[in-house]
Amino acid sequence: MERLRALLAVLLCALLAAPAVPAIAQTPAPATHSRQPYQAGELRDDDRILHALNRFTFGAKPGDLEAVRAMGLEKWFAQQLRPDTIDNSASRPISPSSPPCSGTPSNSSSACPATP
Repeated sequence: MERLRALLAVLLCALLAAPAVPAIAQTPAPATHSRQPYQAGELRDDDRILHALNRFTFGAKPGDLEAVRAMGLEKWFAQQLRPDTIDNSASRPISPSSPPCSGTPSNSSSACPATP
């Protein structure tokens, strides 16, 4: 019985190694055709903007498409790489005088002061 197991193990190892042997001995064929170069203009207009918004943000929000269309995709992309150039004046600054929230997430609405 032990001899049969050993023979079976050798046979299985040989079968597993057999497909790899011709692949090692085979030389790669020379490329007869070249790849088409990447063309940046494959997507057009709004599809290109939406693709960028989906890849570089958490998806397009209402108004994002129009905003990027107005400023241009290249300028928007450059702006994403330099967040210090983004105008955040519409966001409400956190007041240093406001007290921090205390409590647990279950009662945080009662422990946090109301925002103006």
